[in-house]
Amino acid sequence: MNARALKELQDKEKVKLMEFPKEVLDRLEQLSRDVLEEEAKKDPQFKRVYEAFKKFKEENKAYGWRGNLYGTVGK
Repeated sequence: MNARALKELQDKEKVKLMEFPKEVLDRLEQLSRDVLEEEAKKDPQFKRVYEAFKKFKEENKAYGWRGNLYGTVGK
């Protein structure tokens, strides 16, 4: 997120950032994984890309990507 834009939203518009509860994030992660696996069964090219993505995630998870889209989808 653009840091200046975020600061402006917080200062001028009094926007408060909030986190989703862990249970919600865990459920969304599972649903996302289910959809990705389902799509991989239907499309060989999708499966190839998805498998490469999962391998990349596994190899790079030590970098602590949890908490953003790339860290939670396709685990």
